[in-house]
Amino acid sequence: MKEMSGDGRGAVRGWSPALPSIPTQVGIHVLVCLLLLGVWAGEAWGQLDTQWVKRYDGYSADAVNDHIQTSDGGFALTGYSSPVQSPTIFLSLIRCDANGDSVWGKFFRAGAWTRGYSIHQTEDAGFFLFGYVDVSVPDNGEHDDIIAIRTNSEGDSLWGHRFTGIGETTARCAVRTSAGNYALGGTISATIGGTEDMFLLMLDENGDSLWSRSYGGRGVQICNDIIETSDGGFALAGSINSVRNGPQGYWVLFVNENGDSLDSYIEGYPNTDYSTAYTIQELQNGIFVVSGLTAFPLNFPGESFIWTVGLNARHNRIWQRLDGERVDRTNQYALSSCLTSDGMVALTGYYCYNREHGQDDYRYWTQKIEPNGDLEYYKFWGADDHVSAYSIIQTDDGSYSIAGAWGYLRTTKQFLLKTTPDPDWSDVNPFEAPHPINDDFSVYPNPTNGIVRIQFVSNQSNANLLIFDSTGRQIFHRSNITTNSIWWNPEGITTGSYFVSVRGGGKVYSRRLVLGK
Repeated sequence: MKEMSGDGRGAVRGWSPALPSIPTQVGIHVLVCLLLLGVWAGEAWGQLDTQWVKRYDGYSADAVNDHIQTSDGGFALTGYSSPVQSPTIFLSLIRCDANGDSVWGKFFRAGAWTRGYSIHQTEDAGFFLFGYVDVSVPDNGEHDDIIAIRTNSEGDSLWGHRFTGIGETTARCAVRTSAGNYALGGTISATIGGTEDMFLLMLDENGDSLWSRSYGGRGVQICNDIIETSDGGFALAGSINSVRNGPQGYWVLFVNENGDSLDSYIEGYPNTDYSTAYTIQELQNGIFVVSGLTAFPLNFPGESFIWTVGLNARHNRIWQRLDGERVDRTNQYALSSCLTSDGMVALTGYYCYNREHGQDDYRYWTQKIEPNGDLEYYKFWGADDHVSAYSIIQTDDGSYSIAGAWGYLRTTKQFLLKTTPDPDWSDVNPFEAPHPINDDFSVYPNPTNGIVRIQFVSNQSNANLLIFDSTGRQIFHRSNITTNSIWWNPEGITTGSYFVSVRGGGKVYSRRLVLGK
């Protein structure tokens, strides 16, 4: 039995006091699969300075969510695979050699839908797999449980643990810590279909839970990526909103090594009501690079663009960029990133546009960003092959490997490609931001130990003012503001960093407020 611990405000809500786990070889169904290897050729792939591109035929609807380079120079991939017209989804594990040729593959099932989102190699050349499984609840719909699986070097299951709650409990990302533990990031809710909080779960090397924390309040808070920071703490990147289906912005939460919240960055791109961060990296100079997507329902209906921001060591935004192609009904996502050997960040994701006959086209893209936010390169790839990239790493020889899904709808296959060292991807003109960031309101005095004035450039039209603490908990809300300023008295509020958010007219603006003694 596994027990989760929490402390006061950061305690996990909605969890059973004792969390059931999956005993060794019980509850995890393992299928050995023969992976049929396919090699792509053609102009669309040759342009990328690729050494090779491989496809792996599992079942029908397949994708790679994460991959690593193994200690012997090969690769290991995890994701999911689903048979044709079947309600079952298997967590997949594929082992490849240095040329991308499949060595073996395994499928794991702990429920109807079992998906892998993070993979790590252990010191004995085995693997840790993390993800979540959909669970049916009699008379009460479905919910998700976190799953952790440990295998040996041949992919055979040694044990598996499931961590269950009342509502949705997911793990979308994981990082191995400097102490040899594993920090998992995801979401948790106290009820099925209820509000969701950002969630952090710490496991030891045996999969036993050490502690857990949840962060948020009303609405939905999601963690899509997690890193261990240079100070020994963690940074969790995702999204936050105050009400379900309400305006959504980037949320980067900084916590210490025990999961106690220290600081936050919260911001939504102007003239949008939907922004989600999917990836974060910390550079050697203390700059954090956060990327994801932002959507423009008002000015560019049905379109989203790649929004990347740089945060300094004090977690203030120091630069931003908006990239993508402005085409009707086009969506572009940044889903994965890695640090490069020359001190930059490489990003990948996919680009989807709706053609005239109604079928979506998918292409993957690559991007490399300098510490000051300048673009080193940026390019779309894939032509009409329907290629979506979900994972990128830099290999030991300076090349890059990219993994994801090839195909359309229920006929996708897992793929892996490897570039040549230092590929030439520089022949592109980036898309410039259609909406520059502007200062539509100010907060002063800031820092302060007394009453705060929030000043707008002009009179508002039914705007909403919200103030959050560093954990994302809403502490103040005023609706239907029609004046050009408002006063807020923080009496009784503890010192620390807070975030003032103004929302209305399709715009979301945020400012940091520091309360002192």
